Amino acid sequence: MGKRRKTRKLLVRPKKRLPTVFQCPYCGSVAVNVSVIKKENKVKVTCGVCGLEAIFDRVNGLLPVDYYNKFVDKYFAGELKPARQVEVKVNTTNTNQQNQGIIDSDEGIEYLDAPEPDADIEE
Repeated sequence: MGKRRKTRKLLVRPKKRLPTVFQCPYCGSVAVNVSVIKKENKVKVTCGVCGLEAIFDRVNGLLPVDYYNKFVDKYFAGELKPARQVEVKVNTTNTNQQNQGIIDSDEGIEYLDAPEPDADIEE
């Protein structure tokens, strides 16, 4: 006598989707939004942090990713300027280096755990 055959569960894979929010080429934050203005037949690409924006004519068949790429190309060509200045703070000192006894100085890197050179050794 045979057993009943078990039904196999189908694996449902999520569909890959294109992103809707992008990284700003000026300030580096992930706050660039692409909005379509259907009444005026325009597409507006804006950064929510620095105010960098561009307006393009709407073309059928182009996706928001395509307009973002045009936006980045215009920025690197020097055609776009941000509306407000954003100060990006970069932490130059590394806490791990300070804990290990490594200090950055103007002359170079100074290692505190390194042995002192022997001055009284004659060759």
